[in-house]
Amino acid sequence: MKFEVEKAFARDFRKLKNKELAIAITQAILQVSEASTIKEIANLKKLTGYRSAFRIRINDY
Repeated sequence: MKFEVEKAFARDFRKLKNKELAIAITQAILQVSEASTIKEIANLKKLTGYRSAFRIRINDY
C-alpha cells in the first residue's frame, strides 16, 4: 500500500530515544506497507475533516 508521512514525523522519529516505541512504529509502518486494503491495518482511524488522512494508535501514544 502506498502511504506518505509528514517531514515532521520523519524528523521526530529520528530523534526518538525510546527504542521500544521506535520498534512499535517500525512494525506499524511495515504493516501498512504490506497491507493491500485499509481494513487490514490494526488500530487505524480516519481523521475527521480530511478525505484520506488516517492515524494509527501505537501503545499509549
